[in-house]
Amino acid sequence: MNTPRIFSDAMLEQYLLGELDHALTNEIDTCLTKDEALQKRLDALQADNERFLEEFPPRVMAAAIKQRARQAKAPQRAAFLIPGLAGAGATLALLLVVLVGYPMIASKLPSDAVQTENNGIVYYKGLSPQLHVYQKQGGEATHLDDGQVVKHGTVLQLGYLAAGKAYGVVMSLDGRGTVTEHWPERGNQAALLQKEGEVRLPFSYQLDDAPRFERFYLVVSDKTFSKEIVRDALQKMARQPQAQSSAELSLPEGLSLASFLVMKTAD
Repeated sequence: MNTPRIFSDAMLEQYLLGELDHALTNEIDTCLTKDEALQKRLDALQADNERFLEEFPPRVMAAAIKQRARQAKAPQRAAFLIPGLAGAGATLALLLVVLVGYPMIASKLPSDAVQTENNGIVYYKGLSPQLHVYQKQGGEATHLDDGQVVKHGTVLQLGYLAAGKAYGVVMSLDGRGTVTEHWPERGNQAALLQKEGEVRLPFSYQLDDAPRFERFYLVVSDKTFSKEIVRDALQKMARQPQAQSSAELSLPEGLSLASFLVMKTAD
């Protein structure tokens, strides 16, 4: 008889952050469908993480780390105290992700983020969800500009910037009015997002021969929502040819939208 696999809290934290390899992620996915206790542990960790992030937003923490390190003329990973941390109930794994990941977080801030400083802490305003598209050729990935023209058959990779939002869906609408669901690949609920920094989806997408364009949509929210909401909005738009390439969707309150247009040519 096989002994049930024991997953540590640190491993479940990595699962929530999307940092485990494909095989281990699939193993946890399978166990979650059979093990109610494991699902409750995962839900508790996620709720704890969200409470922690509300009290100590990563951008503010990262800026505080940088400021204190500069003042002390010490490395950015030097230890420091956060008032009230002992009562925050956050896991050590999440804290380490924020501390060690500071250089990555800072490098991914978009150019339209406005920096202000108050009592030694830097705040960023104007940060909004973004959808990025890359053209893949061999092992190289080239960032495309919104509205750029590419050929049918081009292989694309998508990436998102959640800007603090917790859940999201990525879909697209092409010149034939076809709606394609890109992410999440399974289920009918929005996927859990990594709230800071750009995240590239772990698969590529090849443009078919649908004419004129394909517009990709990232829809995000602070709370989980059904993929059907986005699918219905896109299918409604598909019935209005004059609006098919529109960057706007009719969505319920509480959902935010980012989009990216790729123009297509057969040449």
